Amino acid sequence: MTYRVVWTNRAFDVTRLAFFRAWEMGGDHAAIDRALADLNGQLATDPLTFGESRDGNERIGFQRPLVVQFEPYPARGVVIVYDAYVRT
Repeated sequence: MTYRVVWTNRAFDVTRLAFFRAWEMGGDHAAIDRALADLNGQLATDPLTFGESRDGNERIGFQRPLVVQFEPYPARGVVIVYDAYVRT
């Protein structure tokens, strides 16, 4: 089963800001792109085992330099990414 991955505005804004900050500072902004692609792939194909479990159905996933909080809804085939953090 392939899940539809939905990013909240907050999670999307964090990743977008991280990309632009890295680009402005001459950092590896491509690392943000790679992490996003990897995260979307993992969340779309295997959200029930990706990352670590938290309260209820919530999970946390790591793909350097990003960390995401998400919740899979298997009955609906949807994963919602609630929040994202940049880990240096």
